[in-house]
Amino acid sequence: MSEKQNGQLAITVYAKYYRICIYRSVLAALGNPRFIHLGVNDQATGVMVLGKWGEQQRALRVHLNKNGTFMVHSKALIEEIQAASGMMTEPGSYRLRGRLLEAENAVVFPVKDMEKL
Repeated sequence: MSEKQNGQLAITVYAKYYRICIYRSVLAALGNPRFIHLGVNDQATGVMVLGKWGEQQRALRVHLNKNGTFMVHSKALIEEIQAASGMMTEPGSYRLRGRLLEAENAVVFPVKDMEKL
């Protein structure tokens, strides 16, 4: 079932290619921002996607592909996620499901709940 159909907030991490797929449902939950920040939170317990409206340092401009997803390529970020999760020991695809933090305009994806696809 696709993320659009079941209404969950999720991202997919492709460890082999150092790529993160952010689905349209995540961006919609953030109010369809023009820019986002990505990172592993301070306690290394989750990946965070923050919506931003103006261009800021290290912000990524959102460009949806024809599938309605936004792809981010970052070896450094994938390595941080691998270190935080302790699960991504082999190349493959991993799904992280998240929850919206409305006050921060962010979605947090706990790495402990990561599932291998």
